[in-house]
Amino acid sequence: MGALHVTHDHDEAFALADRIAVMGGGRIDRIGTPDEVWADPGTVHAARCLGHENLVVLDADGECALGRLGSGPGTVLVRADGLSVAPVGGGVDATVASVARRAGRPVATVVVGDLSVRVPFSDGHDAVVGSTLRPGDRVGLMVAADVAVRLVG
Repeated sequence: MGALHVTHDHDEAFALADRIAVMGGGRIDRIGTPDEVWADPGTVHAARCLGHENLVVLDADGECALGRLGSGPGTVLVRADGLSVAPVGGGVDATVASVARRAGRPVATVVVGDLSVRVPFSDGHDAVVGSTLRPGDRVGLMVAADVAVRLVG
């Protein structure tokens, strides 16, 4: 037996659903399993609805302050799980703008040029490093090769 559950809470949808449809403007933006939709929301609207924060506009060459993340202009989702902080000299030179706690874990807002991205820290070593960061600290921002997902709209 199937059921349709309508919610505006993406956490609730992910907990209950085998398949998720994200709607915007009266149409379906993305449909798939929770893991598929989270990894590739498909559209800027769906990415924002799901709570993704690192949406980056690329120039005509597919570049931004983080480097080349695509080909041609457009918007990409820079997945937070593909970002990490390292000592200066490792990765792209960046500055810590702020450190906050979400769900008990540190999340750093890191600035590279005119771009800011949020970098969450996982349990263990990452969390210890995240808890020692302070605004103004210079760091290296490591960007995984497959971190960017091209979005429509």
